Amino acid sequence: MPSHLFRRPRPHRALALTTALASAAALAISGAAQASAATSQPGSPASQAAAASAAAPDSGISNCPKYSLCLWQNSGYTGNMWFWSWSMFPHEQDIWVGGSANDQVSSLYNDRDDVSEVNKDYPSDLNSVIVYMGSSNGNLANSKWPDGTSMNDSISSIALLTAS
Repeated sequence: MPSHLFRRPRPHRALALTTALASAAALAISGAAQASAATSQPGSPASQAAAASAAAPDSGISNCPKYSLCLWQNSGYTGNMWFWSWSMFPHEQDIWVGGSANDQVSSLYNDRDDVSEVNKDYPSDLNSVIVYMGSSNGNLANSKWPDGTSMNDSISSIALLTAS
C-alpha cells in the first residue's frame, strides 16, 4: 500500500480535539449537543436512527456520494457500503460505525474535501489512522494499525475532521 495515503494522527490533534469538545459542551444552550453525543454512543436509539447511510451491495467506488467517507464490507469496493457525509454527521468527534459495519470494513474511500480518521476502537485510542482527502484503499488486509495488527475487518469508529 502506498505510504502517502495514511499516517498516524499527531498527538496534539487529540488534545485540541478534547479541548474543542469540552468547550463546545460547556457552551451548548440547546439539546443539540446532547443529540449529537447520543448519535455517537453504540447501541443508543439515536445511534441506530442516525447510523451511516447504507447503499446497495456491490455499489463500487464510483457510487460513493460526493463529500463523504465511504467504507465497504469487502475488498475491491464491493459488498455493503456505508457512508458518512460531511453535512449529516458531527465533525471532530468519534462516531461509532454501527452494528452492521463494526469490524466488517475491508475497503475505503475518502471523497471529502478534508481528512477523515478511522479508528480500531470506539472511543478511539492510539490505533487511529488519518485518511487524506481523495485517498482510497481497496484492500485493508494490506494495511496495519499503529499497533501492528491488520486494519481489515477491524474499524469501529470514524471521525470527520476539518482543517484548523
